Parts: sequence; structure tokens; C-alpha cells
Amino acid sequence: MLTTSTEVAFGQPSVVVSPGPSGQPQGSPPLPPAPPTNPEQQGLVQSDRGDGGALSKQPKRKRLMWVDWSRTQAVWNVVCGHCWWITRDETGLSGFIAHPRNLPPWDESSRLIEYMVFQGALFTVPIFFLVSGYLAAHTFSPSGGTREGDEGPRQGVCGAVGGFVSRRTARIIPPFLLAAAVDAIHKVASGRGGSGLVVDVLLSQIWFLWALFLIQSLLTPWSFAVRMCAQDRQGTRDFAIMAAAHTAITIGVSVALDVAFGVSGGGRFGWIVALPLVSCSAVVLLAIGGSQGHIPRTAAVALSIAGTFLCGIHSVCDLNDCPELERVNVNLAQAVLVIILMYMVGFLAREVEDSVVKTLSGAPIEGLAVCIYLLSSYWSAFTYWGEQYMRNNLWLVTYQAKPVYQLGLGPQDPDPLMEGGLGASWALARMWFWVAANLLFAKQFCDVEFHPWLYKHINSSTIVVFILHYPIAQPIVMALRHDQGIDNPAELLFATLTCTFISCFAAYFLLASNPFTAFLAGISPLDDARRAARRLFGGR
Repeated sequence: MLTTSTEVAFGQPSVVVSPGPSGQPQGSPPLPPAPPTNPEQQGLVQSDRGDGGALSKQPKRKRLMWVDWSRTQAVWNVVCGHCWWITRDETGLSGFIAHPRNLPPWDESSRLIEYMVFQGALFTVPIFFLVSGYLAAHTFSPSGGTREGDEGPRQGVCGAVGGFVSRRTARIIPPFLLAAAVDAIHKVASGRGGSGLVVDVLLSQIWFLWALFLIQSLLTPWSFAVRMCAQDRQGTRDFAIMAAAHTAITIGVSVALDVAFGVSGGGRFGWIVALPLVSCSAVVLLAIGGSQGHIPRTAAVALSIAGTFLCGIHSVCDLNDCPELERVNVNLAQAVLVIILMYMVGFLAREVEDSVVKTLSGAPIEGLAVCIYLLSSYWSAFTYWGEQYMRNNLWLVTYQAKPVYQLGLGPQDPDPLMEGGLGASWALARMWFWVAANLLFAKQFCDVEFHPWLYKHINSSTIVVFILHYPIAQPIVMALRHDQGIDNPAELLFATLTCTFISCFAAYFLLASNPFTAFLAGISPLDDARRAARRLFGGR
């Protein structure tokens, strides 16, 4: 799922091109090991900070290796979770979800794995969308200009928007179509085809591909408005167009969610206002701060993080009214809003990163760290499972107000700690704790290549691993259990993971060996396939 910082997708390690002095071109050597394949890698990039959009040489390049590892671990977490759920279904544990897991057939090993999967589900998908937004901040060129892959020079903001959307289409849609075809074939082969096949495929494990494309497309005006504020262009006509377009889009999305899922009918008005309120307020703060107002720019990020908790001020629909397997219900609105807001936080964090650093440099960080350390006895609260109230909400995990199962101690009354949105808010607080812990750990200790060959192929293979793991894991689980006699859920899981990863890596190297299949699988960009086609047909 990796690429250059200017092409946020799978396939290539992320590269950040640091902006240089405006109007002072400087040379820069290409990054090893791969030769430069586009203007960004050659040093011809759109200036990010107020140089009028001219193409210029940039002096510094730094691979965001910690971001690469962050996205890869998010994908691996999802794969491990899916393999466990397949194992749980095959061994019959899924039939005992709605009763205490301290009773047979659950044992200590299966309870431990269940806890790890639920813990990972708190933050895995949010991290993926936050990092995607962080990298997307390098994709935009609101002043227009020429980019490789465009059909010709595109001047003005409208042309830049069109160029961005076309590049997103070329990078995300081909692997999505491949993933959809693989998943459809798998479902038909396993007897799950039929009239609902298209919906089942769209809502299967590949949903994040089209969701990422849709989110990036819908937030394009907002992203350009944010970038223009950083260039002190908030007084221009282009900024007014982008801000107005974004306001209309966010209101339309909120109305659509309300109509589709009856959000306001359940009194969940906070969910309806979350997206337009947070996104528009962030733009206002950025417009006030401009390129040098470090405190307003930092406040925009803080506001966006706090705004995610608008998705937690109301209780989610519980399992009695919204069963876990009923994927299209009011809780879907909350899950959608969370990933959109996480993408926005990531985009903002990269746009105003320098301002955040300067603002925090004057803050009493050391004193705050000491206070947090003195309260370390409360850290364990962020590992609290709360399994009696925890439920899956599609790609997220949250807490409902009523117990998931009956303990025989009376009626299923809501718990005061979980009702009134407290449970959903606590799930979001735990999400942010583990998102921050993961990203800080990655930035501090994993901003390393480790080994060039392993770094390249582990990170480049993530899209293939994600596309193929589910249809590969299911027959592997069945074969290991029925043919090899592995009945213990924990042993079956680890054997399945080993075989699944080996199979996916073999498929990756096969797909990567050809530029056309590599492009289709999202491993390499369209330009590589174009060059191969020109060589194949004798073109220049």
C-alpha cells in the first residue's frame, strides 16, 4: 500500500520531498535503489509553499520509512484479524460469541487471541486512513502546472483538481478491480454467489480501496483550500470556490447519511454536524493563521482530533437492534465519519507540521511528561477490554450501553459507565491512545530501512497480501483442520498465518515480475506500464 509521497497508494516506498528556498533551484541526486520515474523523484516537483506553483529543483529528500512500516503493520494487523475470524468460524467458537468467554469451548489461548484481535481493531483502520491523509498532503498542486501522467499542461485550480482525481483513479481503481474480481470468483466458487454478489463484494474486506478513493475525491476541495491557506492565498477567488464547494459537499454527505440511516431519528445529531463543523472550522483557523500563524494552525489540528469525539457523544445502536452481521445500519454512519475525520487529521498534521513543532517547542512538555508518568498506575485503563459491552462496528470496535450477553444477574440494563455516549467516547479515547503510541513508536524506532531488499518488498507487497489473503486463508484453514487434524484454534491460526503469508508473497513476486500485472495489482505506477508498452511496441 505504499508509494511515493506524491502518489498515495500501494506499491512503492513513501518519499517526502522537503521544500527548498523559493526561486533557488538546486540539484539533487536520485534516490537509490530505484531510478527516478517521475518529476517528484527527479527533483521536479510542485512547490508547496508560495512560489507561484513553478516547477523547481528541491534539495532534500527523505524517505518516510516509519510511515511505510506503519501502513504495512496496519495491513498485517487486518490480515491477522481476518485469519482469526476464519479460524473461529471453522472451529465453532463463533457460535459462542454471545456468552461469557470464560466458559467452554473457549480456553485461555483463544481468549488471548480474541483480546488481541479486538485490541487491534480499535486502531488499525483509523491508523491506515490517518497515514493516507498524511501522505496525501504531498499530492496537491493548487497553482496548476505540469505533472507526468497528465495529458498536457493544466493551469489553474480546476485543472489541478482534475489532475489529482485522474491520478487517484489510475492508482486505486486498477487494484480495486483486481481485488473485486478475485473476491467475486472466491465467493462464487464457495457457493456464496447470487443476486447480492455485487453488494457482498463491495462490503467485503476490499471496501477500503473504493472508500479511500471516494474520501480523497470528496475532500479534494477541502484539501486544496487547506493548501491555499498555507500559501497565504485565502483571499483568492480559487480559495472561495474550493471552500464553498467543500461546504456544499460536507452538508450533502451529512444529509445523505441521515436519509440513508436515520441518524437524526435516533437523536444522534452530533454525528450529523461532525463533518461540516470540524472541517470548516479547521479551514477558518488556517485562514486566520495563514502561513505564519503557528498557534491557529496548531489549533486546527487539535480541533480536528477533538472533533472525532463528536462521533462518540451518542450511544451506538446495540446488538439487539443492529446485529453484528447486519452491516448496513445507523452505526455505519459513525464508522464512516470516523475514518473521514482520521484522514483529515492526517492531512492537516502534515500541512502544519512545522507550526505544531514550533508551538510545542514553547510548551512545558517535560512537566506534562512527568505528570503523565506519575499517573502511570492509570495507564492500564487503555488496555481495558470490557468484553461484556464491546462490539464490532464494521471496521471499528466500540462499546454499547447494554451488555452483549446475559450474566444471570438481572435484566440487561444499560451500565452508567457505558450509556449516554460514554462507551462510544471511551472506545475513541482508547483508539487515539493506541494510534499515538503506535505512530510515536514507529517514528522513534522504525524510521530505518533495516535491510534494503526486505524494506522494498515487505512494504511493496502489502496490497497483494491484502487482496489475496482472504480467499487464500479460507481453504488453508479447512485443509489444515480436516486433512492435517489441527483442531486447537491457536495452533490452527498460526499455521494458517504462516501458509497464507508464504502464498501471498509468492503471488506478489509473480505479479511484480511483469510491469502490466504490477500496475494492475497496485505495485508500480502507470508510468512503468506505459514505458513497458512503448518498448514492447517499438515506441519511443
